[in-house]
Amino acid sequence: MKTACLAALAAILTSPASGEIIISEIFYNLSGSESGVTEWVEITNTGASTVDLSGWVYGDDQDASYSDPFDAGTELAGGASAVITGQEAATFQSIWGAGVQVINFTVAGANTGVSLANSASATNETPAIFDAANTLVDAVNYEGGTNGWPAGNGESLYLLPSGFTSAANDLGANWGASAAGVDGAFTALIVNPDIGNASAQDVASPGFAAIVPEPAAALLAVLAISGLAFRRS
Repeated sequence: MKTACLAALAAILTSPASGEIIISEIFYNLSGSESGVTEWVEITNTGASTVDLSGWVYGDDQDASYSDPFDAGTELAGGASAVITGQEAATFQSIWGAGVQVINFTVAGANTGVSLANSASATNETPAIFDAANTLVDAVNYEGGTNGWPAGNGESLYLLPSGFTSAANDLGANWGASAAGVDGAFTALIVNPDIGNASAQDVASPGFAAIVPEPAAALLAVLAISGLAFRRS
């Protein structure tokens, strides 16, 4: 018993410091005629350690449309979330609040964004992130309103508490449409100023993940079991 507990403890303590970065929110259908510049995805670091995102890339893997590498020094703390968008950080934060971490990107040096379809299917929209070695970290083929996926119309799609792994977030059943007051979602402070015909404030939860598995909780559980085992020996 002691051996098993110590092995589990060692596995936790020596687990990779890079954490696990997953896509946790997608906003593809904002109020008005949005563009790839104003659309965005949120990523969450489900690990305990800060991850260096320098040189990482975001894009639509189905359309082979990718951002330029993220700036050197871009990081995401353990348990934190950040929004990846072509919209200027100051503008985004005026809509959603100053506390949201924003990772801006360009495409071939231009601020054109990465467009996400409103009528997505199983074959045409896959937001994805790649690390600096061009290795796929996570991808989500969302299907708005079909095959068990919720639809968003002025509301983002967000990952439910049941879905916080890179495998579980592939399933539409683990996603929901944002509703103000539920799982951290709220109504935007203002109408998006970069969408000329936007008529309503959007609803989303940028920078807030509904739940993030806490590595410390697992560590405490193992320590408790280990202590019990030692007391019984």
